[in-house]
Amino acid sequence: MSSFNSRKDSGIRSRRSSIQAEIGVLNGMRPGDLLSHRVSGYCTSSQSSLAEPSNTEMAPLAVEEADLLGQDPAHLLSMQLMQRKLSDLEMIKCVQQMSSHSNYFINPPIDRLTLFYQDPVFERMYRHQHARRHHSATNALSLPKYNTLVDTAVASLVFAVLATSLLCTFAPRPGWVAFCVLAVLWLLLMQTLIWLRLTSTVTRHADQQPTRFALVYTWYTRWYPFHAVGATLVSLPAGAVFANWSCESFERDWRCGELYFLMLFVGLIHYCNFTQLNCWMKSMLATLSAAVVAVMVYALCDFSHPTTDVGTAPPPAGPQRPGVFPADLVVGMVLLVALVWILNREFEISYRLGFCVNLMAARDKAEVQRLEGQADWLLHQIIPVHVADVIKTKAKYSENHHDVAVVFASIINFNALYDETYHGGREYLRVLNEIIGDMDDLLKKYPSVEKIKTIGSTYMAASGLDPSQRRDANPPDEHLVQLMEFAMDLQKAVDAFNASLFEFEMELRIGYNFGDVTAGVIGTTKLYYDIWGDTVNTASRMDSTGVPGRIQTTQSCAEALDAYFEFERRGEVFVKGKDNMVTYFLKARRSGNTAS
Repeated sequence: MSSFNSRKDSGIRSRRSSIQAEIGVLNGMRPGDLLSHRVSGYCTSSQSSLAEPSNTEMAPLAVEEADLLGQDPAHLLSMQLMQRKLSDLEMIKCVQQMSSHSNYFINPPIDRLTLFYQDPVFERMYRHQHARRHHSATNALSLPKYNTLVDTAVASLVFAVLATSLLCTFAPRPGWVAFCVLAVLWLLLMQTLIWLRLTSTVTRHADQQPTRFALVYTWYTRWYPFHAVGATLVSLPAGAVFANWSCESFERDWRCGELYFLMLFVGLIHYCNFTQLNCWMKSMLATLSAAVVAVMVYALCDFSHPTTDVGTAPPPAGPQRPGVFPADLVVGMVLLVALVWILNREFEISYRLGFCVNLMAARDKAEVQRLEGQADWLLHQIIPVHVADVIKTKAKYSENHHDVAVVFASIINFNALYDETYHGGREYLRVLNEIIGDMDDLLKKYPSVEKIKTIGSTYMAASGLDPSQRRDANPPDEHLVQLMEFAMDLQKAVDAFNASLFEFEMELRIGYNFGDVTAGVIGTTKLYYDIWGDTVNTASRMDSTGVPGRIQTTQSCAEALDAYFEFERRGEVFVKGKDNMVTYFLKARRSGNTAS
């Protein structure tokens, strides 16, 4: 025996030294060699490279774990690396599926001419989210409600500067004064509306009636009303310049015309403000303004014979630029309008591309959450929830539990019903599946009861396996009572099922016991959760030695649950591996004393 142990220790030491030597050799490889070795390993080999930094950290841990388990370190390490490689391959598949969304940056689903989304659903969602984000309860400077406030403030500032310049340069006209008064009132109204929105709330509960302000603001933030109001605000600076048009001033002194058209250029540049508005609307308004000015200059004004009024200073020496100034004006306005078109188009593309990327990211996140939830649901159908939480962080699970209740419920005459010659027995398996499904539905009523497995026509369940529920239980033996009540409901479920059968009645026999068990998960694939111990064997014997239609339990169980249930002494029964045991039948539940 000592020679065998010495050979085993020497073998382990030799394998450990060989692994460490291989790691030492491979650590000297260049990074490029390591990368090529890893890629080739995914394609041509069933083993991963030991030279990866993460693998070199795993090797000493694998050696120590192999020493504790008495296994081959090389085999254990290769199995761990294989599991990691399979996980990496699944991740690569997910990345490849998600990589199809990267073309949204290169070829976004936007029409190159109109800049509308090619998918009408996207377009409706884009316009809807524009209004919805105005009603967001969160406070962030990137939200439309703050953008509108800043845009309106910029429009007010530009309008004030242009109005003051026009007042100081040209004689005010009644129409211009009226326009300025209306423009100021309109700007004050919009500023007040936005400030009220920032200091109040528009969102409401379903059982509350909307306020008048909420109705007005909701109407204003819709797509078309918002653009109509925005069109008036973005056109105010140019409108102030138009309202003070005077051919006489320009014909008298061409320098006044230069000042006037410089102010008009500022008004045209202001059409780049309000970036939330559609680029086509703003650019068309800027083009229309420039076209109207060009028509008015050529049709109404005559720059070929500049004159001066009596008493005014003569024009400065030098050329008066007759007939040339309108051509310069047209060239400048064309270049400026082209710049406005380009800027507005870029703003629109950035907004729409950002929305598209955010939408795809939200969809991908929802899809990942759906797949994660589906994976969790499937995992929880195989193993209990509290065990699944441990399996997610650790590869193994085993735990000892005290005072766990176990029940076996067998349909003892199902084999008499089963006939393989009739449709290969599929119809009888469907009947069994229905009755097992009825039993599974009872688990929702008892949170501490866990289904362990079904063995043929035998149903196995246990309670008290979740430590967190045991800590919160009041009284401490609540799980014992719940499993007994679950067993009683199993009898009722079978009786209800028998009422739908013709000329056949299924007989249910139940065995109950509680004590210490060991719970664990077996396997690395197709995980299998089960419990072991003498308690489980005794509960199975209580079932196999029981009587159809009755729940049989041990004497210790009858004494522990005597405060909740009435039991009937059966007497001594021979139990395999236990000799003779005193057993009891459940008689009834004691009235007014239940733990559920």
